[in-house]
Amino acid sequence: MGQDKGLMTYKGKPLIRYAIDVLNGLVGDTIIISANQDYARFGMPVYSDIYPDSGPLGGIFTGLTHSPNYRNVVLGCDTPYVTAALLEHLFSFEGHDVVIPRHVGGTEQLMGVYSKSCLGVMERRIKNGQLKIKEAYEELDVREVNIDSSHSFYSAALFQNLNSPSDL
Repeated sequence: MGQDKGLMTYKGKPLIRYAIDVLNGLVGDTIIISANQDYARFGMPVYSDIYPDSGPLGGIFTGLTHSPNYRNVVLGCDTPYVTAALLEHLFSFEGHDVVIPRHVGGTEQLMGVYSKSCLGVMERRIKNGQLKIKEAYEELDVREVNIDSSHSFYSAALFQNLNSPSDL
């Protein structure tokens, strides 16, 4: 995007606000992972990556480390159409390190439920420069939940990612 994606405006509000709004009332504690302290204006804790330049895996690791909860909803800031119903559905699958949605376009690693049981694997992989989330899954108990039109909360836009200025 050429700038901080979460602070870019989409339909009148910053992208991060969509994630915050869907999480309000769904989770007890919301934290933001970013080196940009401008996010503090949203009234929740903002943490920089424990291991800088470690990509999304490092962001998830940082969030899990700082979270007071064992199971955590992880949500990127670029999916404005995600719903609380989807996240609640994913959260209902217990007993796994990770629960993520699978849809016709693939899986979503930055939209799911991650447990603190992932921390050891993630930290070791980060320290070894192995930063791909999907590769870390090889060492974790991952449940992929199929999401399609059979679910009442399904919509074609549910997994739409905004990744370029033209998407906005």
